[in-house]
Formats: sequence, structure tokens, C-alpha cells
Amino acid sequence: MTNTISEHGLIDFNPTAIAVPDMYRISQDFVSTLPGLHLQTNAHRTLHALLHATCRALSDWKEDHIQPEQGFLQPCKALRKIIGTEAANCNRSLRDGVIQLKKTEIFDILNFAHDFHWLNWRFTDTTLQQILDERRYGLFDASILPALGSPLDFTICSSVALVRRMRRPQFSIQVEKLAAMLETPDKRWCKVRKSFIKSLMTVGAHQNLIFFVLLKCEGYSRGIDTVDVRIKRPGSLWTIDRLVKVTPTTRNYLVVDASGVSEMNLDNLNKDIARIMQTKPK
Repeated sequence: MTNTISEHGLIDFNPTAIAVPDMYRISQDFVSTLPGLHLQTNAHRTLHALLHATCRALSDWKEDHIQPEQGFLQPCKALRKIIGTEAANCNRSLRDGVIQLKKTEIFDILNFAHDFHWLNWRFTDTTLQQILDERRYGLFDASILPALGSPLDFTICSSVALVRRMRRPQFSIQVEKLAAMLETPDKRWCKVRKSFIKSLMTVGAHQNLIFFVLLKCEGYSRGIDTVDVRIKRPGSLWTIDRLVKVTPTTRNYLVVDASGVSEMNLDNLNKDIARIMQTKPK
């Protein structure tokens, strides 16, 4: 199948080598509601397992799709395998996730069945319509779920998935929001840096990505308050000329991949980025 570019800069056919059984789709609109649910790690795991299972069970991903009234039913063992807790041979993480998710208003049905061997769920019709919104969405890869170990990991993974198909993928996030996800009252960049970079490394290792990270002072708070992330994936159209472009508010520039983080010299950015582009895989 030929890749085509839409008017929004999105590639209409998936170029990310996600195996079809692992692929599921979530809209930007639904992802944007998740911070307000204040989910902990096991709730994120359980939710993504159910999102994946729902997408694989549907005959199509049109937003007007009608769910079965009785919802969906799947063995807990199969769901544990998706999120990487199969070896534990118990449903502790699923139970914890279900308890948290039942406090939200996104499910009509969410119950264990058959002596806790199966899980029965049904998203509300409004929620499913929001999940399958076709205006802006990301293709997600369930095979990464076992590697995600914090709410921040899930947030970064989602941010990447929503833009990854673009010709020049990028996203931006405020340091204050990173601090909220890490539940730290100290909103300084130095307090969230380690966790943020670790999350980028986790996602980058799984998806063969390089992150070019601009640390900026935009005036939202004192010091570095905004992080812009440019993503180089196989086939993306980022060039050295575009990657070296920075604004006057840029204070630092990092490059992050599976191997670690490197700090660039803003006064020598062209040479530093050129060196990175030559030594990293295409």
C-alpha cells in the first residue's frame, strides 16, 4: 500500500511497523481528558488493555460504531499478557486498576466475572465515540505497555503516538504539568528532569526514536517552564536545518535516545546536531 500525505501532514497509512494485532487507536480528544481522571499506574495499564481489546474486537473504528449492550468479555489472563503482568499469575494489578476506573464515568459496565477469571466491560457510548473520534488520533502499539511503569510513561507514550505519523513529529508540554503527574509540589525543571528523560528513553528504545528537546523560558513560571520535543523516527522529514532552529526563549537543548541524554551547545548547535545525525541510525 502506498503512503499518502493528508492536508494535515499526517501519513494516511501507518509507517511505524506496528504489528496489526498490537495496534489500537485513541483520539487526541480522549487522551486530553486523561489527566483530569488522575489515574495511577495500574489504572493506566488496565485502561490501555481495555482500549486495545475494544479496538481489536470492533469490526471497524468509525466513531458511530455501536457496542454490544452486554459489552465485551475477555479472560483476565489475556489482559494481563497485554500489560506484562501475566507472570504474576494473579489479578492484583487489574483489580487495582478496575477499582480506580470504576470511580470515573467512562464505563457503563466494568466488573469481574466467573470467579475473577474474566473481565466484562463496556465504555459509555459517549466515551467510545470520543475514543474513536476521527479528526485527530494516534495509532498505539500494545507491545510497549509492559515497559511503561508510571503515569508519566503513559503520558509521554500517548504524546508520541498522537504525532508520530506526522512528517515532522513534535509536541510540547509545560513543566508544571510534568510536576503534577509526578505529584511533586516543586515545579522546577531540575525536579522533573530525571523522570522525564527516563520516560523518553523508554519510549525511544521501543520505537527507535531520537528526541531533540528544547528547554524554554516562556514566562509561565520562573526558570525553564516549557519543553518542546521534536521526534526523529525512521522516515520522518526532520533535517539538520530545521532541527537547529530555536527561539530566543530556548535556554538548553538536549538529545535523548535509548542510550541516554546529551546536552548540546547552543553556540555550536549546527555541528553538534550534524554529528548526532551522522552517528545515530537513520
